[in-house]
Amino acid sequence: MGPEIVEWSVDANSLVAKPWPMITARVTPDNWDTYKLTHYFRNPMCLCSRTDGIPREMKVWQPMSGRLSGQWVASCAQETRCGYWVLLEKMYAQRGLLIGRYPERPDPIPSSLVPNVPLASQAAAIRPMDSLFDMLIDSDEEVEMALMSSQPSGQMSPSQAPVPFPSSSRTNSTNSSPTRPAALPIQMDGISRTGPASTEPRSLLSLLLELNSGDGNGIEEEAFAAMFRRCTCGRVTTKRTFSGHRCLPGSIRRHRTAARQTTTPTSIIDLTLDDN
Repeated sequence: MGPEIVEWSVDANSLVAKPWPMITARVTPDNWDTYKLTHYFRNPMCLCSRTDGIPREMKVWQPMSGRLSGQWVASCAQETRCGYWVLLEKMYAQRGLLIGRYPERPDPIPSSLVPNVPLASQAAAIRPMDSLFDMLIDSDEEVEMALMSSQPSGQMSPSQAPVPFPSSSRTNSTNSSPTRPAALPIQMDGISRTGPASTEPRSLLSLLLELNSGDGNGIEEEAFAAMFRRCTCGRVTTKRTFSGHRCLPGSIRRHRTAARQTTTPTSIIDLTLDDN
């Protein structure tokens, strides 16, 4: 499976793939708002939708500080409530990315109805440890691996080559009208992938997304076991956070008592023996 954005579907009540928009080439993240004016497209749906059933578009913006400074990302619609991030700029140029052509609007929406997204107002609100990536993943390299496949060798065809990012006009933007066009059902004209599926090892985040995917395929038992660490007290943590685990008072004693109760052999009467 190639790299793809996932979003929460209220209708399916699960994570689903979100095709990256394209026209003759992939639409750059800083042009998504413009693309919305002419096509039936919306940002990925935030994971907050799973708690109250209300679809919410993620915010597409540029952090102005931290390790993601200047990069286009999509983040939680309600700041740090669910902590879901998508590193759009890092996914943009990857081969194998799931892409799709969204239907054009017969009557384009006036640009005044699509507000500019402030760049710096959320930078302080979304701290590194608030994001799902930093809670689960050890390094920047693993963050990238979690969201995209490795780039196969060979040259990209003209139709696959990324369009250079134009200079952004949002740096000095201010909040405009909060009115947004209503989200409409999307009928895809076509969905495709540009490039082979990845054969590289999957990161922890990728495995978690597969584990929670609605396709029901799950993950391998060995991969599941490698994701977590179990303490002698009976508590389970991710591999990354295990070094900071502290046993709760009395938890080791309770766990050992429960273990003895479950491992004590029981008497079995063999009813298959001949009475003679």
